[in-house]
Amino acid sequence: MKDNHTPELKPCPFCGHTPIIDSYGTDGLIVRCQCGASVGHRRSGSTLTKAWNTRPESDLLGQCLDALTEIVEVGEASIRAGFDMCTRDAIQMTKIAKAILAKRKEGK
Repeated sequence: MKDNHTPELKPCPFCGHTPIIDSYGTDGLIVRCQCGASVGHRRSGSTLTKAWNTRPESDLLGQCLDALTEIVEVGEASIRAGFDMCTRDAIQMTKIAKAILAKRKEGK
């Protein structure tokens, strides 16, 4: 159902799978994901895609990303300072936080 003017759909924000555009009713369209998430009832594929791809960040998500950034900064500072105590945990925590932040950045 996708036309040449319809932008690419982002992966599902809930499960990460690739959604599809499908017909809805007699003249509507809907974006569906296998997890059950959907946006629909639009006649224009580009309007529908824009609605699906809109991902407003909540205040909580922003706070979590800020906390991860701080974890990376503190962890890297601890590692550079050579703290023997908890260095292995700091390294692991920093790697995890950096990976989460990198994935988030790729999604934008």
